[in-house]
Formats: sequence, C-alpha cells, structure tokens
Amino acid sequence: MSRVDLGDSGVHLYTPVLVGRWTLDVPYGEIAEAVLRSQSWGGKIRLRCDSGEVTVTTMGPNYVRIADLLREKGVRVMGEEVPASTSG
Repeated sequence: MSRVDLGDSGVHLYTPVLVGRWTLDVPYGEIAEAVLRSQSWGGKIRLRCDSGEVTVTTMGPNYVRIADLLREKGVRVMGEEVPASTSG
C-alpha cells in the first residue's frame, strides 16, 4: 500500500509507517510520459522517466483522476481511460 501526492513540482510516492517507510519523488520535468491501463479492479499508471519506470496502481477510477492532474502539469498521458466503475 502506498500513497501518491501530486505537488507543485512533482509526484511524491510514499508508504505508511506500518508497512515500512520509503519515499520517491519524481519531478514532472523528468517524466517523459504516463501510460494508463485499466483493470477490472481499478487501473495502473506507468511513469516513464529517463532514469527508469515507476508503476502506480490504484483501486477504482482514481487512476483517471491522477492522469488528469498529470496532464494539468504538462505530462503527456497515453493509454486507456475507462474507469472501472463504468464497465460491466
């Protein structure tokens, strides 16, 4: 379980204390693109950066909301955008 914050300068990913603490900061300028993939239970966003890739997994349609916020920050977003709540 991890958390995602989209701040002014980049994406901040972190885990709650009970799971073991780790953090990762990815500046928007380092994200080449974000690729969405819907799943039956939610979705995934793969952030492709010069230094590697980070995959963010969400429950429900939150991945679409995150994608919209990334677009607002100037990140190119590609892939599916069908919220899981509208399928089936």
